[in-house]
Amino acid sequence: MSQGLCPSCGAVANLTGEQNQINCTYCGSVVTLQEAEAKLEEQKGFKFAGTLILAQTSQEGGSYAEALSFWNKLLEQEPTFVDAWIEKGVCMVSLSKIGDLKITEAVSSWKAAIKFAKNKDAVKKRVALEINNVVARFYPHLENHYIRFRNVENSLSEHYDRFCVLEGAQSLALELNPSSPTIAKNGIDLCDEFVKSIKSAASSDGMDALSSALDKDWKGALENATRSTAKQDTANEIEKGLLTIKLKYMRALEQINKTTGSSSASEIQKIQSKISAVESAAKKHKKAKNEAKLAEAVEAEAQNTFAGKATNTGCLGMFGLCCIFVAIVAPGILIVHPIYGKEGSDVCGWAAIILAFVVWRYLRRQIRKRAKAKLEQHN
Repeated sequence: MSQGLCPSCGAVANLTGEQNQINCTYCGSVVTLQEAEAKLEEQKGFKFAGTLILAQTSQEGGSYAEALSFWNKLLEQEPTFVDAWIEKGVCMVSLSKIGDLKITEAVSSWKAAIKFAKNKDAVKKRVALEINNVVARFYPHLENHYIRFRNVENSLSEHYDRFCVLEGAQSLALELNPSSPTIAKNGIDLCDEFVKSIKSAASSDGMDALSSALDKDWKGALENATRSTAKQDTANEIEKGLLTIKLKYMRALEQINKTTGSSSASEIQKIQSKISAVESAAKKHKKAKNEAKLAEAVEAEAQNTFAGKATNTGCLGMFGLCCIFVAIVAPGILIVHPIYGKEGSDVCGWAAIILAFVVWRYLRRQIRKRAKAKLEQHN
């Protein structure tokens, strides 16, 4: 095996056997054996080659903190060294803790690599794949942490926030190389795995509730069942929010397959069907959300109107109810009472109350209709 470097993006290029040329696995450029070896010799002659070898060796051995210190030292001596910026970003993500994701700092390093690159298009593709790989490696840590601490308060919302930070890096990878099916597929898988993890945790809480009930621990069963229901509801809401994110990667994959012709017509149709299903679910969620907001606004407007704060309709309605009540009760007292006694007066009184209630309901219904029409027209 002959080892060299891609002259376009600087990534490692391994040529095996009788290969005289290969396509770079990062940027896709054609790399000949002579070019790869020449690029490697050029790097060996780099005046800071000793520090470079130490950085690479430390990183390959998994000593990311040590490697990061060497990369920083290299950048102090050679601020435009593209490889150092790329690998610094990889080390920073690898050193991230659950409560301290260094994605933002890593992204800054990767952008610096692109800034100083001679062949920006090739380096963009390399950086995109580096991001994709590091996101794929780091996400399981987020998932395992959430499953382990799922019973802690706000664990689900914090898990979602961390996922969004990580997905932001994956989104940048897609932006840098929108023609990569690997990046698009990993974005889809990332969304699916996240939804699967929170539903699995909610289901696990449900099983804990069943176990507690069987053990006659009814208090524990109730607590677990309540927690399971709340998490399942939150999981469903988050899943709806992820539809937009997933749709972005699915559309990218569809476009890639159409452009490259790498998939059959049936596979493209399958992707399109999935996209339609996701779009439909997203539209339903948006419609339900808008209807809920409209219902709340209508109720507020109706309450406001009925109280007479927005218009005089409420005052007029109350005045009308009072008139109806007096019109029925007064004759009951003056006419019915002398003839039928107290029983007749009671009948009149109840009739007035029922009729007033009916009119009151009718007025509220009309006010709601007007409020809804007003709000819909405004929107």
